[in-house]
Amino acid sequence: TTTPLYSSAASVVYTRHIDDAEFVRAYIESHRAKFGVRRLGLELAGKGVDRALIDEALEELDQSEDAAGTARKYLRTHAKNKYKLRSYLFGKGFDSRATEAAIDTLADEGAFDVSDEE
Repeated sequence: TTTPLYSSAASVVYTRHIDDAEFVRAYIESHRAKFGVRRLGLELAGKGVDRALIDEALEELDQSEDAAGTARKYLRTHAKNKYKLRSYLFGKGFDSRATEAAIDTLADEGAFDVSDEE
């Protein structure tokens, strides 16, 4: 049998885990359009969230469309330069896969000059 103290401690640990998981999910949902997985992970770790929870939440995240949206906003006020856009997206924490997918999407949409060289 378990003592009441042990049961209470286990309950608190379990509840905190659920609360942390919910916090991670909510944080990612509210920030994913602006930041990539690298930056989201660093910010959550800085808030003291367990690395395993962070990795689990970010593992399945496909940010190609998020990166494209961030890139569209950037291009409204900046030169249509793929190199600078790539640097900007990396700085926002988007990984190379999401960054390249965003640039390909925008190129298909005609966002860059035909003569734009990398």
